[in-house]
Amino acid sequence: NLLPLKAVGIVGFSFYLLHPKIIGCVRSATLYFWDYYPTGIAIFISAGIATYLMTVLTYSYIERPFIKKQASANAPGN
Repeated sequence: NLLPLKAVGIVGFSFYLLHPKIIGCVRSATLYFWDYYPTGIAIFISAGIATYLMTVLTYSYIERPFIKKQASANAPGN
């Protein structure tokens, strides 16, 4: 089952917008705390997980309320 990919697809726009900033934050944090600059698979996995977690929050509390508001404004009878 491709449920993880479907989950990323739902928050895809937020993921697209936030991933460059999250990559920078993850690299800065690991360099500051552990004196390690992640590259390759390490940054791919760590930034991917961090980005997904952040995008779930932004989707839930920012995007979805606006989507619902727009849908109710466009509902028949309004």
